[in-house]
Amino acid sequence: MSARESTSSLPAEPDWVSRGRTPISSLKGVTKPGLAALEKLGLATVADLWTHLPLRYEDRTALTPIAELQPGQPAQVCAQVQAAEVVMRRTRMLVVVINDGSGSMTLRFFRFRQAQVASFVYEGVFERFPKLKVVLIEGGFAWMAPLMWRLDRTWERMGNEVPEVKRPPSAYIREHMWISTQPMEEPPQGKYFRQLLTQLDMDDRLVFATDYPHWDFDAPDRAIPVKLAQALEEKIMAGNAQKLYGL
Repeated sequence: MSARESTSSLPAEPDWVSRGRTPISSLKGVTKPGLAALEKLGLATVADLWTHLPLRYEDRTALTPIAELQPGQPAQVCAQVQAAEVVMRRTRMLVVVINDGSGSMTLRFFRFRQAQVASFVYEGVFERFPKLKVVLIEGGFAWMAPLMWRLDRTWERMGNEVPEVKRPPSAYIREHMWISTQPMEEPPQGKYFRQLLTQLDMDDRLVFATDYPHWDFDAPDRAIPVKLAQALEEKIMAGNAQKLYGL
């Protein structure tokens, strides 16, 4: 048998093998600094990336007392919230004081609404604390529906990255989270407000809030911009809060 005949009788090389030989430098979006950093790690091809393992992993089971925290060192704490307040400086900020018995610390969150929701869900908080109830106050609610769509889409594609999340993120949100209405959403047409409520699908999780005595508070008799079914309006204005707080 000739060398040519012997070679032609071999099975075709799998596509993934040839792709593994692709130089990282040819990939879209790889910057020169990023490429240099990868080269220092000995990574030159796509196959190198497939087989590269990080030097260390983040251990999310280890807790560090607040009194033992060190600047610049990653750590995880479990503490009780002692105070929480939304304050205005150059921008809105959520200031939270927590204490774990060994000490206390102040946390400051910027653009915190969506980040808070994503953190609660993706960190598996509701799996660890299945009876936990969270109320989001004074942040509006129109953003929640598209956020749930985005979280669900990401989970569908990358759910293996967050094994603590057993269900779609929207399922956790609709079960464990309540949202106050203030500031009330006021779309240009009433049909859009009804559409928003339909997309949100959280009729039993919306609770009325006024933000009184601020000058831009929502008056109870004028807050909802459209006429809703009486049963739904009663739930939003009183029933949901009564059930939530056991009043």
